[in-house]
Amino acid sequence: QLPEHLQDRSDQIVDACAVDRQGQAQFMATGRGGLPPTPTSLPMGMILLGSDDKANNEASLHLAQGDARTAISLWQQVIERHQQNNNALGQRQAQLNQIQALQSLGFYPQAQTQLEAILIALSDQSTQSLVTDNLVAVSEAEAVARLNLGNVLRVGGEGERSQQMLETALAISQSLDHPLLTSTVLLNLGHTAQANNHTERALAFYQRAIETAPTSLAYVQAEISQLALHLDQAPTGVSDNAAERWLQLQQQLAALPATRAATYAQLHLAQLELNSQQALASPNTVLALLTTASQQAKTLNDSVAETYALAYQGQFYRQTQQWPESQTLTEKALENAQRLEAPEIVYELAWQLGRFYTMQGNQPDAIAAYNTAIEALSMLRGELAAASTDVQFTFRDGVEPVYREF
Repeated sequence: QLPEHLQDRSDQIVDACAVDRQGQAQFMATGRGGLPPTPTSLPMGMILLGSDDKANNEASLHLAQGDARTAISLWQQVIERHQQNNNALGQRQAQLNQIQALQSLGFYPQAQTQLEAILIALSDQSTQSLVTDNLVAVSEAEAVARLNLGNVLRVGGEGERSQQMLETALAISQSLDHPLLTSTVLLNLGHTAQANNHTERALAFYQRAIETAPTSLAYVQAEISQLALHLDQAPTGVSDNAAERWLQLQQQLAALPATRAATYAQLHLAQLELNSQQALASPNTVLALLTTASQQAKTLNDSVAETYALAYQGQFYRQTQQWPESQTLTEKALENAQRLEAPEIVYELAWQLGRFYTMQGNQPDAIAAYNTAIEALSMLRGELAAASTDVQFTFRDGVEPVYREF
């Protein structure tokens, strides 16, 4: 059954602190200003910094498992400890890690404010004098800050600034001979080129990211991004080896350790097949991939990833016209999304169910489902109040059919 009301989270305060010019923590309250990445969002990759201590490692583990809020809290403790010890570099590194966790929750405007402050602090002579023996680490921190700021700018619709920021990050990472950082920057330069409608440049950046990637996850993320763009550009005749690439990626994903990023990559790959006009894999292969992703999400106790897996399984059964299975899985996914208080997932699932009930001639349930979708969209408008005009317009344009169909 669909609840009558969902809880509005648009006024929640993030348990994280901004950074002023001197790197001092400042508590701030803000709406998210964006939406969390989904499995089909372009993967940004993460470069986490800092010492090999218990708190930093524990925070990194929570983030890898999809628990960003706990990671943010743990990194706040690390930040405060570094402040007390006058460890300027350690403080910046922990702040950059925390900012990446913020982005994973959709807090892009807050991340941008903090990243800009960190770049100022890193260039400040008083900061440099504290870390003269760690210039490589300072350069690495600057590159990571520019990488993440470039990503935030792209999400906010500032494509040219994003490209400039990422190009600077690339130059620094190459000077450091840092393959993972270089590959991650190249991946995101591909995303920015794609956002700027420069398809050939995007494909070239993805290819360079593939060739540079030192880890299996970085390689797979770049490969999936490139394949997705190929499919988008030529949906009915992608290339002779599209199916072969899809199957190779499935095999490579099976060998990855269980993390949120690996699970999302599996779900993204499944979605490429589900949304493609070209058959990339057999139905049984796609269902097996979705089942593996669902099991991996359960192992991680990642309720968000598990909810997406259920939703995509529902889509699979809908496309194979197995209607009872599709309805059951989609309803279960919606229940999970409501329990998670995730309106960005709720509205899509409720919308799908509204269409399904309409097709069945079940008008009362269809109306209830559409009402749930519209209520979730009302919350999302509050979440996006701090977003750029371009982001808000794109979102409104994408959800307009919900209101029209209702």
